[in-house]
Amino acid sequence: TARLELAASGRRLEIAAESARIGLWDWDLVEGVSWTSANWWRYLGIEMDGRSLPDSDLDRSIHPDDLPHMRRETEAFVAGRRSQFSIEVRFLDGRGEWRWIAITGRATQSSEAGLVTRAAGVYVDIHERKLAAERVAFAASHDAMTGLANRGAFKRQIGAHFEAITKGGAPFAVLVIDLDRFKYVNDNFGHAAGDAVLMEVARRLKGAVRTDDVVSRLGGDEFAILIGGSMEIRERCAAISARILGMLTAPFDYEGNALQLGASIGIAIAPEHGDDIDVLIRNADSALYKVKMNGKNGHRFFDTALAQEAEERRTLEVDLRHAQDRNEFELHFQPEVSMATRRLVAAEALLRWRHPTRGLIAPDVFIPIAEETGLIVPIGQWVIEEACRIAAAWPEDIVVAVNLSAAQLGKTNLVEVVSRALLKSGLAPQRLELEVTESVFLSKDDTLLFDLHQLSDLGVKLALDDFGTGYSSLGYLQRLPFNKIKIDRSFVETIESNSGSASIVVAVVNLARSLDMVTTAEGIETETQATLVRAAGCTLGQGYLYGRPVPASELFHSEANVIPLRAAG
Repeated sequence: TARLELAASGRRLEIAAESARIGLWDWDLVEGVSWTSANWWRYLGIEMDGRSLPDSDLDRSIHPDDLPHMRRETEAFVAGRRSQFSIEVRFLDGRGEWRWIAITGRATQSSEAGLVTRAAGVYVDIHERKLAAERVAFAASHDAMTGLANRGAFKRQIGAHFEAITKGGAPFAVLVIDLDRFKYVNDNFGHAAGDAVLMEVARRLKGAVRTDDVVSRLGGDEFAILIGGSMEIRERCAAISARILGMLTAPFDYEGNALQLGASIGIAIAPEHGDDIDVLIRNADSALYKVKMNGKNGHRFFDTALAQEAEERRTLEVDLRHAQDRNEFELHFQPEVSMATRRLVAAEALLRWRHPTRGLIAPDVFIPIAEETGLIVPIGQWVIEEACRIAAAWPEDIVVAVNLSAAQLGKTNLVEVVSRALLKSGLAPQRLELEVTESVFLSKDDTLLFDLHQLSDLGVKLALDDFGTGYSSLGYLQRLPFNKIKIDRSFVETIESNSGSASIVVAVVNLARSLDMVTTAEGIETETQATLVRAAGCTLGQGYLYGRPVPASELFHSEANVIPLRAAG
């Protein structure tokens, strides 16, 4: 009979496959039975006596989700549309677990009509390979830390939703979420705390949306959510944003510390706010940026006003990329004077951009763009070189001060740039003063500390700018070779009306004196402020009382370099 023939044939084949840990099968399609080698059943942990089984019994061992595909492939093979039968399915083993196996085979007999009537082939366990491939695929599309979709997978999901819209699907939305005060957590509690917070944020975000919405970590402390198509999409986004803000302002517990964060959320709705993946994300980013500029911890939808603002910003960025090549940058200088004599002792170089059609553009407009795009590095190099070149023609007792961006410290060849600028211009190193703000120390990057020490070794002076408004750490004053502390203008502005401001100025002056540093009071606009600052013991002063930033040709007003009294404004 067919069953006996199958069994006899199978025993011969089984001997050849015993050591290969593969299973052999022989299938009679006319009788609807198949034989499988005993070693395969043993490998799967299934008790089987070597007899042939009807097709219906084998079907019950195939995962239900894989059966439809297997039947389609079987029909195509039997009909002669496939020269080889090949499929990967999940098979139930003796432990009740599903294992991936590959089934391949060829026809051994066919009817006169060309239909396959008998076939033989092998089973191969591919479970570990399949799991490894799934792990690789998961890693390629998910964030390693949080397990959320990564940027690439998130953008693919947006693309799929755009395709759905073309077929009549409902509008959908992208929420871009940026954590507030996350840097504070990292800097004060360490990266382990930061990682713990990010994982908890991921958990909370997933709990704020439906299972068919997509939560992604775009990078750093920036997350995004794809809200599925809905005709009430705006209302859904507002409700979800409020829920997220509530969840993320709730304290995060880390080793007994209650860490308080917050979030800013930008929202863009498709297709109203963009019919392209990158445009939609960029517009959500623009809305997010506006939230952060207006105090953080809130949400905002993209709108036409933001669209115009974003377009202007993109246009400005394009122009900024060519500004240096077109010689559109220039330096203005603001006097820094002795509080005792009003004598000019230094001048701070301030970058100005003279746009060919827009005229003079304020630094607070283009400097943030330069920092975000990395253009601040080549621009900063030009400022150092140009300031040294101009100052070399000044009297030898006048110092030129140049502001450094955090992007220039620790990550670029800053020391080489400064050395080359001094050598080329002939400016004495002690006549160059480099100013850094307290915010650069937030990164706690030791390479920037190394840069500052090397610059000091060159003979260059170092000043700590905007003191008292950022990451005030007396440790850095001790560890780094600063020559000067610049007291922020916010204290000078209120020194007449606020006794606390006056006390702070006195305290900073005494601190600087104890560390053998000089002090400069910024933002002096009135004679009363100048008198109070002088009484507090400040060495130098800077502000509109002594002069606004001007081109180098207008900086000197007398042979004695004494700044005359002039009205502020």
